[in-house]
Amino acid sequence: MRKRPTLEDVAAAAGVSRSTASIVLRGPDGASAAARKRVEAAAFELGYRPDVRARQLATSVPKVLGVQFRLDSDFHARVCQRLYLDANAAGYELLLSGVSPTRSAAESIRTLEDARPSGLVLIDPDEFPAGALDVGIPHVAIGHTGPAELERVSTSTGLGVRQAMEHLAALGHQRVCHVSGGTHPVARRRREVFELEAERLSIEGWTIESPDGTVAGGIAAARSILASSLPTAVLAYNDEVAVGVITELSRHGLLVPREVSVMGFDDVGWIASGLGLTSVSQRIDLLSQYAVRLLLERAPSVFRPEGPAHLKVEPELKIRDSTAPPGSN
Repeated sequence: MRKRPTLEDVAAAAGVSRSTASIVLRGPDGASAAARKRVEAAAFELGYRPDVRARQLATSVPKVLGVQFRLDSDFHARVCQRLYLDANAAGYELLLSGVSPTRSAAESIRTLEDARPSGLVLIDPDEFPAGALDVGIPHVAIGHTGPAELERVSTSTGLGVRQAMEHLAALGHQRVCHVSGGTHPVARRRREVFELEAERLSIEGWTIESPDGTVAGGIAAARSILASSLPTAVLAYNDEVAVGVITELSRHGLLVPREVSVMGFDDVGWIASGLGLTSVSQRIDLLSQYAVRLLLERAPSVFRPEGPAHLKVEPELKIRDSTAPPGSN
């Protein structure tokens, strides 16, 4: 295995002192143009990368943001991907800690807090260990769940469902089935708004429960749909459920959107754009930007005298190929 190049290796290759190489690679003025050119060329040639952790230890300034996320969520993965961009732009690295069936939220948060980051981003925190806010580390939640005293950034669920239902109504759909996402608080909220919007728009709407917010859950729900009266459109809890619904409908010879229109929610990368799925975007770019901004604005204090901030992001309807007027050719 090739040894990772050190700062001393770069200095030796460039023919300068270690301190000069350090000045060049850290960015401040103080080195001649010729020395800077040699050091940058040597670093590139050697494949040198600075040791971020060692720099943090040397300066005693943690330039790391911790992130708790669920390992089984495509949406959480996309949020993490965007958080890397926004944290790096602010000069911070990310430390990720996952939640899974074999790893609790409490364990995930303890791991992050033990690292003493500058702040923590908690994506849809379903569980929250007692006293976790009392460690002197700023916390920001992305999503609607978690204790009320958390700072948070979230997309308006009500507006997103309203956009979806108005789109289907404008296409002429009068029989719409909502495939819910289980017992999660967000799933319950989307179901409530769906029912209100169906009544407001004079649409015959009903809900079929899926076991969870996965592709398999969507397949199971589609089997229930096929066993009853067929709707002209389906509004799924999220994009993964929508994929499951489309998969099972297609397996039974039903064409989407010619015979049944299908909509998702979240607008997750390859699932939505790759499959031409009409979906409601949660604007991951803004959720990430606002979460990082909140953390950096409030550090190092934990509580705002005026109470926790709650920033709302407006969702965006993404119309693609999976929705059309009923009976379209």
